[in-house]
Amino acid sequence: MKNLVALLAVIIVCISGNLNAATEMEDLRTFSIDISTECADKTTIQQLPVPVPKSEHQMKPFTFRSSRFSRNKKAKESMDYAISGLKENKYNITNISEVFDYNAYVYIIDFVAPDSIKIQRYHNSPNIPYSEIKNQFKKSIEYYKSLGLIILDQNLQRSGFIITVIK
Repeated sequence: MKNLVALLAVIIVCISGNLNAATEMEDLRTFSIDISTECADKTTIQQLPVPVPKSEHQMKPFTFRSSRFSRNKKAKESMDYAISGLKENKYNITNISEVFDYNAYVYIIDFVAPDSIKIQRYHNSPNIPYSEIKNQFKKSIEYYKSLGLIILDQNLQRSGFIITVIK
């Protein structure tokens, strides 16, 4: 809209003079900080800068490293669940790897997502019995699923649990 107003102003001022600058539409269409047009009578019309809104969600690469699993089967199940959640939300997965790291299994997922996401990791309360840990784990998983969050890591062990989600 501002470009249209500036164009009309330039045309009105330059009717009797040099129309060269007014006909160069490329200069008037660009979002430049300094767009000025000089007419035959040396009158300069300065166009104010046009703010270019930044895209709300720029895409950014993320690398997620899971918690440490004591069994490969549990790590694989958690990784498959994370991959399906990322794919359902149309995040581009660029790399998946499984690593045996100091007597524990870990998986690493590289993916591309909006820079506005937040990855949060939750732990259970310390010093509680395993039956209560298991109960809290199941309730927490159900809760995060009901919120529609992507669960990247769900690791239940005797000493506690870890759940990592994308918000």
